[in-house]
Amino acid sequence: ADASDDARRAINLGTFQGLSIGGAFVIAFPLGGVLGAKLGTRAPVLLAAGVQLLNFLLIAFVTPESKPARERAGARLDLRRANPVGALARLFCDGAVLRGLSVAYFLVTLSRGVLDAQFANYALYRFGWGPQESGPLLVLVGLMLAVAPRLVVPRLGLLRSILWGTLLFAVGQTATAFAPTPARFVGSIFLSSVGCACIPALVALIVEQGGQAERGALLGGLGSVQELCVA
Repeated sequence: ADASDDARRAINLGTFQGLSIGGAFVIAFPLGGVLGAKLGTRAPVLLAAGVQLLNFLLIAFVTPESKPARERAGARLDLRRANPVGALARLFCDGAVLRGLSVAYFLVTLSRGVLDAQFANYALYRFGWGPQESGPLLVLVGLMLAVAPRLVVPRLGLLRSILWGTLLFAVGQTATAFAPTPARFVGSIFLSSVGCACIPALVALIVEQGGQAERGALLGGLGSVQELCVA
């Protein structure tokens, strides 16, 4: 959020989100399965811990501070807000606009979390799909999550991306529930993936409400909301 200007923030957030999820589907899940089968169930956990340690070292010693020094001068840590409860209170209690956007983010994230968590079980129950059939569709979802914000947000802007993306996501979710054939099921998932362009647009609009000084805190609060939705 600090390293992107207003025009690119939603696109960059959406691209990062899509590449992260797509990378999990394409690389991490298969790699974890292979390591678990050959080296035992602890191997993927240890590898993940090692990757996170490397990530910490890169952030601490390699990655430069994204916010200019002049904008950090005089900043102090407020422990009343530097915690999950304080971050959630900031999102849902400080102003009608921020509260409305946060509620919308919560509902969309909850809906998407339900679909992500139950996708494999639903596909197996409804169409008899196993990992071989579901895997390519999950890759498509990851790619669309990366591509859709780059195509949608610059053309529609933040507000219309949120409105039309949310509507398309709702239509896709409804179609998924009633899809009678695998082809229509795939089409409904495609619609939902494109509609997810509303998520980075919502994130970008939410972080703009707090200004440069509070973008990190607001993003942290949105992370707490996401974790509550998938828990």
